[in-house]
Amino acid sequence: MECLSHPWFNKSEFHYVDLEKVKANLKKMTKFTYQNEFQLAVWTYISSHLVENREKKELEEIFKRIDKDNNGVLSKEEIK
Repeated sequence: MECLSHPWFNKSEFHYVDLEKVKANLKKMTKFTYQNEFQLAVWTYISSHLVENREKKELEEIFKRIDKDNNGVLSKEEIK
């Protein structure tokens, strides 16, 4: 929310912007981000507790082979 007080937003061409809508949308985006992080944490917890060690190592190897850029995240291209 602090970003809305930046002088860049106070330029005359931005006076048509409904700041209340912008604030509401920023809150929604923040909530969405936290929900995604929570969902990732839940899936990580579930997968780490339901998979046996042998299966876990096998899945890690498959993941590493798919993750071409080694960033720990699979992109659409890597999955294809």
